[in-house]
Amino acid sequence: MKFNSYFIELDSQKDNITGSLLIGGESASVNFKQIGQNIYVAYFKVQVELRFLDKLELKGKNKNILVLFPVLSKYNKRKLTRIAKILDQGREIAANDMWLRFLGVEKIIRLQDLLDFFSLDREALVEELLMLEKEQQIKLIDLLPLTVTTRENFLSYQAEFHQLFNTYFVNRNRVVNLADIEAEVNIPRSSLFFKYFLKSMHRDFTFKLLPDKIVFQKLAITDREKETMAEVENLLQKGRLSIFCIEDVLKISGLPQREVNDSLWNMLDAEKLVQLNQRYFIFSDDLNKILNKLKKYKRNQGEMIDIQSLRDLTLLTRKHIIPIFEYFDSQDITQRLDNQRKILLTV
Repeated sequence: MKFNSYFIELDSQKDNITGSLLIGGESASVNFKQIGQNIYVAYFKVQVELRFLDKLELKGKNKNILVLFPVLSKYNKRKLTRIAKILDQGREIAANDMWLRFLGVEKIIRLQDLLDFFSLDREALVEELLMLEKEQQIKLIDLLPLTVTTRENFLSYQAEFHQLFNTYFVNRNRVVNLADIEAEVNIPRSSLFFKYFLKSMHRDFTFKLLPDKIVFQKLAITDREKETMAEVENLLQKGRLSIFCIEDVLKISGLPQREVNDSLWNMLDAEKLVQLNQRYFIFSDDLNKILNKLKKYKRNQGEMIDIQSLRDLTLLTRKHIIPIFEYFDSQDITQRLDNQRKILLTV
């Protein structure tokens, strides 16, 4: 792969040097800027392809250069000083160690772009990366393209993203601009690193990703919502309504429909309820009790059961038995065979 600039070793006392190099039989203009003792950045007017430890002659100046590493980003003075220290041992560092050390400066490296520079075999490199990840030295972000970061960087940014999203969640920020997230974490939102962590937040937060913003579809429960949940649960338990619909809750609570809806969905998220179908809900504990009774029935009376038998087991009405059986069918707990069900649960 071609780059516009490279870090090189050059024995000179000058801060800046201008000249030309013979590369692939063609002359290429180049400017050198010193960043450390005998360590320079070579800036080319056009992209050129060089390799690790290539030796080139600076024409007309009786100077030789040694190619050490391509310039992958824009660096401030502090980072250039760190790079110079790494490159000062350039002749002694193996190819794999060189890119690994650069992860102390770069937050993320696309090794795919460096395969030719270091003459690396991709398959062998992947094996090396998997071993390094197992040893928790690096984090493989993507195999295509081959992209890595240090484990420390990965864990640090993962924690930062999670803390930021948790703040949005708790503060009930429905919409957040990607530009605001970019400013908080100080990573360009166009980068693979940013996109990787953004998508990884789906594991703990429910949101929709749009081109320039995220929209949270679920936010932290307010104190009022917690109170309503407790009130609804208490009324249902008091009325012994283990299976119910929204109309039942509206009737016994007198709450507005929106508050009832929000309360039920929050209880579903908390796994206190299971939705049997579009109309009926059941408490999770009561559903588990029915499942245990099904297992006992299968052990003692066989694997076939009908509506009346389940009514006898649960003391529920036919109106509620039917949605329970339909739910069981959909979850492969039972299988309908004519007017009976085969119990598929393992006992």
